[in-house]
Parts: sequence; structure tokens; C-alpha cells
Amino acid sequence: MATKKQKFADTLYAVKVGLLFVGTIVGAGFASGKEILTFFSGSPLTLIAAVTVAGIFFYSSCMLFFRLGKRLKCDDLFCINKILLRRYSKIFNIFLALCYLTLIAAMLAATDALAAESAGYKGAFPIFSVLILILGIALTRKGITGILKINSLLVPLIVFFIFAVCFYWLSPQQIASYTAGRETTAFFDTILHAALYVGMNMLLTSALLIKTGITANASQKKISATIGTIIIIALLALILITLLLNYSLVSDSEMPMVVLAVQISPVFSALSALILCFAIFLTLLSALYPLENYLSAYISNADITAIIIGAAAFLVSRVGFSYIITYIYPLQGLIGIAFIAFCAVFNGELKNKRKAQNSSPTF
Repeated sequence: MATKKQKFADTLYAVKVGLLFVGTIVGAGFASGKEILTFFSGSPLTLIAAVTVAGIFFYSSCMLFFRLGKRLKCDDLFCINKILLRRYSKIFNIFLALCYLTLIAAMLAATDALAAESAGYKGAFPIFSVLILILGIALTRKGITGILKINSLLVPLIVFFIFAVCFYWLSPQQIASYTAGRETTAFFDTILHAALYVGMNMLLTSALLIKTGITANASQKKISATIGTIIIIALLALILITLLLNYSLVSDSEMPMVVLAVQISPVFSALSALILCFAIFLTLLSALYPLENYLSAYISNADITAIIIGAAAFLVSRVGFSYIITYIYPLQGLIGIAFIAFCAVFNGELKNKRKAQNSSPTF
């Protein structure tokens, strides 16, 4: 029978994994509001439906990846793909590696955009993105334990700051007098965009969920998925409401939430840059860690791997933060939805097969 100390330790681990789930999602695009404005539009009722669908999709796909690794007795997404996709796994793993590279590039581009928008730095040499990449590579050397610790420390700060900025800009008068300040989309399109958003995020989060889920029990998985989903959806809804109510102020901005924070006070302006750096850093880690593990099978020297990733990511990041979010993320979302559906079918078949084996009579 588990002691109170053991139960507390189990719950604490589940909370850490839940915060890791949040940290991988709440990157530069989410925390800055740019992703949310790109993927969510429509009438108030349509947006409520879209956020609800997103919440259900986040939770169910999180639980799916938690269970998949344990059922296949494997904690590496790229190895799991060999079981799932067999002869097609090499092609998909290359695509997945490129998705992680694109995510790293997006975080570097976001760092450059943040430096330009908050600090006015538009120099030719990307000092800040180089620094954040070096820090990310250094921390991934600590393994999943180090990533869990840094997420547990930084995610609560990010959540608190986003709530503070949103509540400052919200008022009952604004909500009561709200009229759409931009073109809205039809119901089906809004739901499709919400699904694409979740699909893109969960495709890129799956590696860490599989890694942490392999050692978690059923209760821990439910706690982690519930905590992560509630925080993500609460933040998503709050940012969406805030940006729509103040759309005239942020419509042309690459980092809408930064624009709102800057107008509160100089202190909030400085904090917004710091908090967004935290969000960028956490998502950078979530992409660096699985990509480094994947390339380690082909390149034995970790330093050479880091140099290759850094050089390639910087090259891709030159296309710009907005371009990556607007054009590349939706494609990744489409592939993500297909991959999640495939994993769900495979997981269901595996579950039914094991049930049949356990119920078959022995002689």
C-alpha cells in the first residue's frame, strides 16, 4: 500500500508532467497571441464551440500518447513510428524531424521579432536568438529531468503574467459592446482551424508525452492531461477574448500580447519581453530534445549535432515568424490530425487484441 509520501511524490510528478504539456504548447506563437489570432476566428458562439473542441482534442490526444508508449513498451517517438508505419517510417521520421527543425526556427524567428518589437534591436547579427539556442542546447544535455524542472519553474510565471495582462485589458463594458473587428469565418472552417491548431501542437508534443508517459501510472496520466488541458484552454480563451476586444490595437502586430503589455506600463513592457523569452525557451526545448535524440543515431558527436541543428534552424528562421505560423503550421496541423487518427486506430486495435488474448481460455 502506497504511503502518503509516495502518493505526494506521484502527484507532484503528475503536476510536473502537466506543466511540461503546457510549456510545450505555450510557446512564442501562443503567448504572443499570434497563433491564436491566426487559427481562431468566427462569431462568439462559433468560437466557444471551437475552444471546446480544442479542449476535448487536447485531452484525448494527450492521453493517447501517454498510453501508446506504455502499450508498445517504447519511450521514443521515432522508434514507435517504426512499429506504426513500418516501411514508411523513415519518410515520416524525416518529415517529423523537419517539423521539429521548423519549430526551432520559429522560436528563433520569434526571438528576433521580440528583440525588434520590445528592445528595438534590428541588427544584422541575431544575438538574442543565438543566446537562447545555446541555453537550450545546454539544458537538453540534462535530459528529461532537467526539462521537467525548468517547466515547473517557468510555466507558472508565464500563466500568471498572461492572466495579469488579459485582466487589465478586459472590462464588462467592452464585452457588452463587442462587435467583430475583423472578418470571421464559417462554423465548419472555424472548427477545422481549431483542429489543425491542436493537430500541429500535439504532433510536436507527442515525443515528450510518450517519454514521460512510459513511467506514469493511470492516475498520474489523467492528472497530467487534466491539468495541462485546463490551463491551456483557459489561457487560449482568455487571450482570444482579450485580443478580439482590442483588435484595433493589435491587428497589424507580429506579437499582439506584447503590444498590450507595453501600453500598461514600462514595468509590464520589460516583463512581457522576459516572459515571452521564457515561453520561447520552453517550446525550443520541446523541439530540440527529440530532434537531438533522432540525429544521435546518425551523428555520434553531440556538439556537431548541435551545430547542424543551429545552422539549419537559423537558415529556416530567416523566412520570418509570421510566415512560419501562417503557412507552415497549418500544413503540419493537417499531418498532425492524420497522425493522431492513425495512432488512435492502432491503439484501439492493440487494446482489443490484448483483451482478446487475456480472455481466451488456457488449457
